[in-house]
Amino acid sequence: MTEPIATELLDREVAVFTRYLIGTTASAYICACYRDGHSTIPYRGLGTTTKFDPMLLTIARTGQAGVRLADAYARWFLPSGVLRQKLVLLLAILENAPTSSAATTRATLGSRTAVLAKICGATASGVAAIVAGLLILGPLHLVTTLVMPKHPSLDTHD
Repeated sequence: MTEPIATELLDREVAVFTRYLIGTTASAYICACYRDGHSTIPYRGLGTTTKFDPMLLTIARTGQAGVRLADAYARWFLPSGVLRQKLVLLLAILENAPTSSAATTRATLGSRTAVLAKICGATASGVAAIVAGLLILGPLHLVTTLVMPKHPSLDTHD
């Protein structure tokens, strides 16, 4: 098992990832649950990280554009990677927390045309993120995998 990750790093992740997933800030309760849940996240016990995982996490931690790009890329090229595990953990917490459960289960409201427009917009945005991720992160992933001798720690502030 790896050493505990710095609290401020996990708090940064939960802040950025919560804003990305549900568009709000994380409560103290959400932060505490994320820190607690993080101690049993699968990658920490199984040693299933790749050389690219630390770089992908660093990009995701930078903010909304970074996490959007990293998640879109990871969805197709590292679906069971560290970033996706962290997002799934947080989403499970958000779905069950009293302060955020409504935000994870609310329906898109409006006329059929408005709902269809929102779906089309979200689809276009997702496709754009995947293409951008492929163009930006694909070469980094390839170089990282081929050139780096070992993967750096996931638990740093890089």
